[in-house]
Amino acid sequence: MIVDVIMLSLTNSDELFEMTQSAINSLLESEKKFQFNVILLESNKKSKYQYKNCTVYTPNLGKFNYNKYMNYGISITNNEFIAFCNNDLIFQKDWFTEIYRLKDIADSFSSWNNYENWHDKCMPNISRLTPYIEGYRIAHEMTGWCFVAKRKVFNKFKLNEGVDFWYSDNVYIDDIVRHGFKHILVRNSFVDHICSKTYKTFDTEKQNEVTKDQLNKYNKVKENEMKKMEDNKKYLKIDLGCGRRKKEGFFGIDCQELEGVDMVCDCNHVIPIEDNVADEINAVDFLEHINNDKRIHIMTEVWRLLKHGGVFTSITPSSDGRGAFQDPTHFSFWNENSFWYYTDDGHRRLYDIKPKFEVIELRTTPLDAHHICHVVAKLKAIKNG
Repeated sequence: MIVDVIMLSLTNSDELFEMTQSAINSLLESEKKFQFNVILLESNKKSKYQYKNCTVYTPNLGKFNYNKYMNYGISITNNEFIAFCNNDLIFQKDWFTEIYRLKDIADSFSSWNNYENWHDKCMPNISRLTPYIEGYRIAHEMTGWCFVAKRKVFNKFKLNEGVDFWYSDNVYIDDIVRHGFKHILVRNSFVDHICSKTYKTFDTEKQNEVTKDQLNKYNKVKENEMKKMEDNKKYLKIDLGCGRRKKEGFFGIDCQELEGVDMVCDCNHVIPIEDNVADEINAVDFLEHINNDKRIHIMTEVWRLLKHGGVFTSITPSSDGRGAFQDPTHFSFWNENSFWYYTDDGHRRLYDIKPKFEVIELRTTPLDAHHICHVVAKLKAIKNG
Protein backbone atom coordinates (compact mmCIF):
# COMPACT_ATOMS: atom_id res chain seq x y z
CA MET A 1 0.00 0.00 0.00
CA ILE A 2 1.25 3.47 -0.91
CA VAL A 3 0.68 6.53 1.27
CA ASP A 4 1.01 10.03 -0.18
CA VAL A 5 3.17 12.30 1.97
CA ILE A 6 3.15 16.05 1.29
CA MET A 7 6.01 17.94 2.91
CA LEU A 8 6.85 21.63 2.63
CA SER A 9 10.32 23.14 2.72
CA LEU A 10 12.02 26.50 2.42
CA THR A 11 15.60 25.37 1.87
CA ASN A 12 17.95 28.31 2.28
CA SER A 13 20.81 26.77 4.30
CA ASP A 14 22.78 23.56 4.72
CA GLU A 15 21.20 23.08 8.14
CA LEU A 16 17.66 23.21 6.77
CA PHE A 17 18.59 20.92 3.88
CA GLU A 18 20.04 18.33 6.24
CA MET A 19 17.03 18.60 8.55
CA THR A 20 14.57 18.05 5.68
CA GLN A 21 16.55 15.16 4.22
CA SER A 22 16.71 13.56 7.69
CA ALA A 23 12.93 13.86 7.97
CA ILE A 24 12.52 12.12 4.60
CA ASN A 25 15.03 9.41 5.49
CA SER A 26 13.42 8.69 8.86
CA LEU A 27 10.03 8.49 7.13
CA LEU A 28 11.23 5.91 4.61
CA GLU A 29 13.01 3.88 7.29
CA SER A 30 10.04 3.90 9.66
CA GLU A 31 7.86 1.34 7.89
CA LYS A 32 8.29 -2.03 6.19
CA LYS A 33 4.60 -2.68 5.48
CA PHE A 34 3.91 0.59 3.67
CA GLN A 35 5.50 2.60 0.90
CA PHE A 36 5.55 6.39 0.85
CA ASN A 37 5.14 8.64 -2.18
CA VAL A 38 7.01 11.67 -0.85
CA ILE A 39 6.11 14.98 -2.51
CA LEU A 40 8.41 17.80 -1.40
CA LEU A 41 7.02 21.24 -2.21
CA GLU A 42 9.95 23.65 -2.23
CA SER A 43 9.08 27.33 -1.82
CA ASN A 44 12.64 28.57 -2.44
CA LYS A 45 12.63 28.81 -6.22
CA LYS A 46 16.40 29.44 -6.26
CA SER A 47 17.28 26.45 -4.13
CA LYS A 48 20.48 24.69 -5.23
CA TYR A 49 19.93 21.64 -3.04
CA GLN A 50 19.25 18.17 -4.45
CA TYR A 51 16.99 15.97 -2.35
CA LYS A 52 16.93 12.16 -2.53
CA ASN A 53 14.08 9.67 -2.23
CA CYS A 54 11.34 12.15 -3.04
CA THR A 55 9.80 14.10 -5.91
CA VAL A 56 10.49 17.83 -5.67
CA TYR A 57 8.06 20.41 -7.03
CA THR A 58 8.56 24.16 -7.04
CA PRO A 59 5.06 25.39 -7.89
CA ASN A 60 4.50 28.97 -8.94
CA LEU A 61 1.73 29.82 -6.47
CA GLY A 62 2.53 33.42 -5.66
CA LYS A 63 2.96 34.53 -2.06
CA PHE A 64 3.56 31.61 0.30
CA ASN A 65 0.41 30.15 1.79
CA TYR A 66 0.69 26.85 3.67
CA ASN A 67 -2.72 25.50 2.74
CA LYS A 68 -2.40 26.65 -0.87
CA TYR A 69 0.75 24.53 -1.18
CA MET A 70 -0.96 21.61 0.55
CA ASN A 71 -3.98 21.89 -1.78
CA TYR A 72 -1.57 21.75 -4.71
CA GLY A 73 -0.04 18.60 -3.22
CA ILE A 74 -3.48 17.02 -2.88
CA SER A 75 -4.20 17.80 -6.54
CA ILE A 76 -1.11 15.95 -7.84
CA THR A 77 -1.54 12.80 -5.72
CA ASN A 78 -4.18 10.08 -5.76
CA ASN A 79 -3.74 7.51 -2.96
CA GLU A 80 -6.37 6.88 -0.27
CA PHE A 81 -4.30 8.19 2.64
CA ILE A 82 -2.47 11.53 2.69
CA ALA A 83 0.03 12.61 5.34
CA PHE A 84 0.63 16.34 5.76
CA CYS A 85 4.05 16.96 7.23
CA ASN A 86 6.42 19.70 8.28
CA ASN A 87 10.06 19.16 7.40
CA ASP A 88 11.28 19.25 11.02
CA LEU A 89 10.12 15.78 12.02
CA ILE A 90 11.62 12.43 12.99
CA PHE A 91 9.34 9.49 12.23
CA GLN A 92 9.49 6.58 14.64
CA LYS A 93 9.12 2.90 13.76
CA ASP A 94 5.63 1.78 12.68
CA TRP A 95 4.06 5.21 13.17
CA PHE A 96 1.69 4.68 10.23
CA THR A 97 1.07 1.01 11.09
CA GLU A 98 -0.39 2.18 14.40
CA ILE A 99 -2.74 4.52 12.54
CA TYR A 100 -3.74 1.97 9.92
CA ARG A 101 -4.39 -0.87 12.33
CA LEU A 102 -7.21 1.19 13.87
CA LYS A 103 -8.93 1.15 10.50
CA ASP A 104 -10.57 -2.18 11.35
CA ILE A 105 -11.94 -1.07 14.73
CA ALA A 106 -12.65 2.58 13.93
CA ASP A 107 -13.39 2.79 10.23
CA SER A 108 -15.61 5.80 10.80
CA PHE A 109 -12.54 7.93 11.51
CA SER A 110 -11.17 9.96 8.61
CA SER A 111 -8.47 12.12 10.23
CA TRP A 112 -5.63 11.13 12.55
CA ASN A 113 -2.88 12.76 14.57
CA ASN A 114 0.16 10.93 15.82
CA TYR A 115 1.51 11.29 19.35
CA GLU A 116 4.47 13.66 19.63
CA ASN A 117 6.83 14.88 22.31
CA TRP A 118 4.51 17.88 22.66
CA HIS A 119 1.75 15.69 24.08
CA ASP A 120 3.85 14.65 27.08
CA LYS A 121 3.46 18.25 28.27
CA CYS A 122 -0.13 19.07 27.34
CA MET A 123 -1.71 15.63 27.88
CA PRO A 124 0.54 13.89 30.41
CA ASN A 125 -2.06 11.47 31.79
CA ILE A 126 -2.81 9.49 28.63
CA SER A 127 -2.07 5.81 29.21
CA ARG A 128 -0.28 3.89 26.47
CA LEU A 129 -3.03 1.31 26.92
CA THR A 130 -5.48 3.86 25.46
CA PRO A 131 -5.30 3.24 21.70
CA TYR A 132 -6.83 6.54 20.63
CA ILE A 133 -8.68 9.62 21.82
CA GLU A 134 -11.32 11.36 19.73
CA GLY A 135 -11.12 15.13 19.97
CA TYR A 136 -10.78 18.40 18.11
CA ARG A 137 -8.69 20.66 20.37
CA ILE A 138 -5.73 22.46 18.84
CA ALA A 139 -2.41 21.53 20.50
CA HIS A 140 -4.10 18.50 22.04
CA GLU A 141 -5.79 15.96 19.75
CA MET A 142 -4.88 18.12 16.73
CA THR A 143 -1.39 19.38 15.99
CA GLY A 144 -0.67 20.74 12.55
CA TRP A 145 2.91 19.66 11.96
CA CYS A 146 1.97 16.07 11.10
CA PHE A 147 -1.48 14.58 10.51
CA VAL A 148 -3.10 12.02 8.21
CA ALA A 149 -6.44 12.17 6.41
CA LYS A 150 -8.41 10.07 3.96
CA ARG A 151 -8.66 11.56 0.49
CA LYS A 152 -12.47 11.48 0.69
CA VAL A 153 -12.23 14.34 3.20
CA PHE A 154 -11.03 16.63 0.42
CA ASN A 155 -13.90 15.65 -1.83
CA LYS A 156 -15.98 17.63 0.68
CA PHE A 157 -13.74 20.65 1.18
CA LYS A 158 -10.38 22.07 0.21
CA LEU A 159 -8.00 23.39 2.82
CA ASN A 160 -8.99 26.96 3.65
CA GLU A 161 -6.46 29.45 2.26
CA GLY A 162 -7.75 32.36 4.33
CA VAL A 163 -4.73 32.05 6.63
CA ASP A 164 -1.13 31.90 5.41
CA PHE A 165 0.70 29.77 7.97
CA TRP A 166 -0.24 29.69 11.64
CA TYR A 167 -3.87 28.67 12.28
CA SER A 168 -3.80 26.39 9.22
CA ASP A 169 -4.54 23.52 11.60
CA ASN A 170 -7.39 25.53 13.15
CA VAL A 171 -9.19 26.02 9.86
CA TYR A 172 -8.63 22.34 8.99
CA ILE A 173 -10.15 21.03 12.20
CA ASP A 174 -13.01 23.56 11.96
CA ASP A 175 -13.90 22.10 8.56
CA ILE A 176 -13.53 18.52 9.84
CA VAL A 177 -16.12 19.30 12.51
CA ARG A 178 -18.36 21.26 10.13
CA HIS A 179 -18.52 18.38 7.64
CA GLY A 180 -19.08 15.69 10.25
CA PHE A 181 -15.77 13.83 9.97
CA LYS A 182 -14.16 12.25 13.04
CA HIS A 183 -10.60 12.99 14.19
CA ILE A 184 -8.49 11.04 16.67
CA LEU A 185 -5.11 11.20 18.37
CA VAL A 186 -3.40 7.80 18.03
CA ARG A 187 -1.53 7.15 21.27
CA ASN A 188 1.09 4.70 19.98
CA SER A 189 1.91 6.41 16.69
CA PHE A 190 5.06 8.41 17.39
CA VAL A 191 6.56 11.28 15.40
CA ASP A 192 8.97 13.72 17.04
CA HIS A 193 8.80 17.41 16.23
CA ILE A 194 12.04 19.41 16.27
CA CYS A 195 10.09 22.66 16.69
CA SER A 196 10.06 25.27 13.96
CA LYS A 197 13.65 25.49 12.80
CA THR A 198 12.62 27.15 9.55
CA TYR A 199 10.53 29.68 11.47
CA LYS A 200 13.52 30.57 13.65
CA THR A 201 15.50 31.65 10.57
CA PHE A 202 12.95 34.45 9.88
CA ASP A 203 13.54 38.02 11.01
CA THR A 204 11.14 39.55 13.56
CA GLU A 205 8.91 41.16 10.93
CA LYS A 206 8.53 37.87 9.07
CA GLN A 207 7.86 35.97 12.29
CA ASN A 208 5.08 38.40 13.18
CA GLU A 209 3.64 38.07 9.68
CA VAL A 210 3.33 34.28 9.91
CA THR A 211 2.16 34.22 13.54
CA LYS A 212 0.48 37.23 15.17
CA ASP A 213 -0.91 38.66 11.94
CA GLN A 214 -2.53 35.29 11.23
CA LEU A 215 -4.86 35.56 14.21
CA ASN A 216 -6.69 38.42 12.52
CA LYS A 217 -6.95 36.38 9.32
CA TYR A 218 -8.23 33.33 11.22
CA ASN A 219 -10.86 35.44 12.97
CA LYS A 220 -11.94 36.74 9.57
CA VAL A 221 -12.25 33.17 8.27
CA LYS A 222 -14.42 32.25 11.27
CA GLU A 223 -16.55 35.36 10.76
CA ASN A 224 -17.12 34.46 7.09
CA GLU A 225 -17.99 30.87 7.97
CA MET A 226 -20.48 31.99 10.62
CA LYS A 227 -22.12 34.32 8.09
CA LYS A 228 -22.27 31.49 5.57
CA MET A 229 -23.87 29.17 8.13
CA GLU A 230 -26.42 31.86 8.97
CA ASP A 231 -27.18 32.36 5.27
CA ASN A 232 -27.56 28.61 4.77
CA LYS A 233 -30.24 28.33 7.44
CA LYS A 234 -32.82 29.47 4.89
CA TYR A 235 -32.04 26.32 2.87
CA LEU A 236 -32.87 23.87 5.69
CA LYS A 237 -36.16 23.09 3.94
CA ILE A 238 -36.41 23.37 0.15
CA ASP A 239 -39.48 23.06 -2.06
CA LEU A 240 -38.44 22.23 -5.65
CA GLY A 241 -40.80 23.33 -8.40
CA CYS A 242 -42.96 25.04 -5.81
CA GLY A 243 -44.88 27.22 -8.28
CA ARG A 244 -47.49 29.34 -6.46
CA ARG A 245 -48.11 26.70 -3.79
CA LYS A 246 -44.88 26.74 -1.84
CA LYS A 247 -44.99 24.57 1.26
CA GLU A 248 -45.13 26.68 4.42
CA GLY A 249 -41.74 27.23 6.03
CA PHE A 250 -39.84 26.08 2.93
CA PHE A 251 -37.46 27.88 0.56
CA GLY A 252 -39.14 27.86 -2.84
CA ILE A 253 -37.31 27.14 -6.09
CA ASP A 254 -39.00 27.29 -9.48
CA CYS A 255 -38.08 27.98 -13.11
CA GLN A 256 -40.56 30.86 -13.21
CA GLU A 257 -40.68 34.09 -11.26
CA LEU A 258 -43.95 33.62 -9.41
CA GLU A 259 -45.36 34.86 -6.13
CA GLY A 260 -43.69 33.00 -3.26
CA VAL A 261 -40.73 31.77 -5.30
CA ASP A 262 -37.46 32.56 -3.49
CA MET A 263 -35.06 31.48 -6.24
CA VAL A 264 -35.62 31.26 -9.98
CA CYS A 265 -33.57 28.36 -11.29
CA ASP A 266 -33.68 25.85 -14.12
CA CYS A 267 -33.05 22.64 -12.22
CA ASN A 268 -31.86 20.91 -15.37
CA HIS A 269 -28.64 22.71 -14.44
CA VAL A 270 -26.70 23.03 -11.19
CA ILE A 271 -28.75 24.54 -8.36
CA PRO A 272 -26.63 27.41 -6.96
CA ILE A 273 -26.70 26.33 -3.32
CA GLU A 274 -23.87 24.80 -1.28
CA ASP A 275 -23.62 21.10 -0.45
CA ASN A 276 -25.10 19.52 2.67
CA VAL A 277 -27.42 22.33 3.74
CA ALA A 278 -30.93 20.83 3.68
CA ASP A 279 -32.77 18.68 6.20
CA GLU A 280 -35.76 18.28 3.88
CA ILE A 281 -36.42 18.64 0.17
CA ASN A 282 -39.98 18.52 -1.09
CA ALA A 283 -40.93 17.95 -4.75
CA VAL A 284 -44.58 17.63 -5.70
CA ASP A 285 -45.35 17.32 -9.43
CA PHE A 286 -41.76 18.29 -10.18
CA LEU A 287 -39.59 15.41 -11.41
CA GLU A 288 -41.69 14.83 -14.52
CA HIS A 289 -40.80 18.34 -15.75
CA ILE A 290 -37.05 17.58 -15.71
CA ASN A 291 -35.54 16.73 -19.09
CA ASN A 292 -35.33 12.99 -19.73
CA ASP A 293 -31.52 13.06 -20.00
CA LYS A 294 -31.25 14.96 -16.68
CA ARG A 295 -32.88 12.36 -14.42
CA ILE A 296 -29.59 11.27 -12.84
CA HIS A 297 -28.52 14.90 -12.64
CA ILE A 298 -31.54 16.02 -10.61
CA MET A 299 -31.29 13.11 -8.18
CA THR A 300 -27.59 13.93 -7.77
CA GLU A 301 -28.43 17.57 -7.06
CA VAL A 302 -31.06 16.61 -4.49
CA TRP A 303 -28.57 14.28 -2.77
CA ARG A 304 -25.84 16.95 -2.88
CA LEU A 305 -28.02 19.54 -1.17
CA LEU A 306 -29.25 17.20 1.56
CA LYS A 307 -27.30 16.59 4.73
CA HIS A 308 -26.55 13.01 5.68
CA GLY A 309 -29.90 11.66 6.87
CA GLY A 310 -31.84 14.43 5.13
CA VAL A 311 -35.17 13.42 3.59
CA PHE A 312 -36.35 13.83 0.00
CA THR A 313 -40.10 13.54 -0.58
CA SER A 314 -41.34 13.31 -4.15
CA ILE A 315 -44.86 12.87 -5.49
CA THR A 316 -44.91 12.55 -9.28
CA PRO A 317 -47.29 11.05 -11.87
CA SER A 318 -46.44 7.38 -12.33
CA SER A 319 -45.93 5.86 -15.74
CA ASP A 320 -48.28 3.11 -14.52
CA GLY A 321 -51.09 5.56 -15.33
CA ARG A 322 -52.01 8.08 -18.02
CA GLY A 323 -50.99 11.16 -16.02
CA ALA A 324 -47.29 10.73 -16.77
CA PHE A 325 -47.85 11.01 -20.53
CA GLN A 326 -50.87 13.26 -21.05
CA ASP A 327 -49.24 16.59 -20.11
CA PRO A 328 -47.14 18.19 -22.92
CA THR A 329 -44.77 19.71 -20.32
CA HIS A 330 -43.76 16.29 -18.93
CA PHE A 331 -40.34 15.31 -20.25
CA SER A 332 -39.34 12.40 -18.00
CA PHE A 333 -41.28 9.41 -16.74
CA TRP A 334 -41.08 7.78 -13.32
CA ASN A 335 -42.42 4.81 -11.45
CA GLU A 336 -41.41 2.89 -8.34
CA ASN A 337 -38.67 1.03 -10.21
CA SER A 338 -37.08 4.34 -11.29
CA PHE A 339 -35.87 4.89 -7.74
CA TRP A 340 -34.01 1.56 -7.58
CA TYR A 341 -31.10 3.26 -9.37
CA TYR A 342 -30.56 5.54 -6.36
CA THR A 343 -31.43 3.15 -3.51
CA ASP A 344 -30.10 -0.26 -4.55
CA ASP A 345 -26.31 -0.67 -4.81
CA GLY A 346 -26.56 -3.20 -7.63
CA HIS A 347 -28.57 -0.82 -9.80
CA ARG A 348 -26.38 2.17 -8.81
CA ARG A 349 -23.27 0.30 -9.96
CA LEU A 350 -24.76 -0.31 -13.42
CA TYR A 351 -24.24 3.35 -14.31
CA ASP A 352 -21.77 4.41 -11.60
CA ILE A 353 -24.44 6.56 -9.95
CA LYS A 354 -23.07 8.55 -7.01
CA PRO A 355 -26.15 9.53 -4.96
CA LYS A 356 -27.27 6.94 -2.43
CA PHE A 357 -30.61 6.94 -0.66
CA GLU A 358 -32.39 4.64 1.75
CA VAL A 359 -36.09 4.01 1.18
CA ILE A 360 -38.40 5.27 3.90
CA GLU A 361 -41.52 4.96 1.78
CA LEU A 362 -42.03 3.92 -1.84
CA ARG A 363 -45.56 3.27 -3.13
CA THR A 364 -48.00 3.96 -5.93
CA THR A 365 -51.41 5.48 -5.32
CA PRO A 366 -54.48 3.75 -6.78
CA LEU A 367 -55.66 4.79 -10.23
CA ASP A 368 -58.27 7.53 -10.04
CA ALA A 369 -61.29 8.06 -12.29
CA HIS A 370 -59.02 9.56 -14.97
CA HIS A 371 -56.61 6.60 -14.87
CA ILE A 372 -53.98 8.74 -13.15
CA CYS A 373 -51.81 7.49 -10.30
CA HIS A 374 -48.75 8.87 -8.53
CA VAL A 375 -45.53 7.36 -7.25
CA VAL A 376 -44.76 8.54 -3.73
CA ALA A 377 -41.08 8.32 -2.76
CA LYS A 378 -39.69 9.27 0.61
CA LEU A 379 -35.93 8.75 0.65
CA LYS A 380 -33.17 9.35 3.19
CA ALA A 381 -29.78 10.62 1.91
CA ILE A 382 -26.85 8.36 2.82
CA LYS A 383 -23.45 10.05 2.77
CA ASN A 384 -21.19 8.09 5.08
CA GLY A 385 -20.49 5.04 2.98
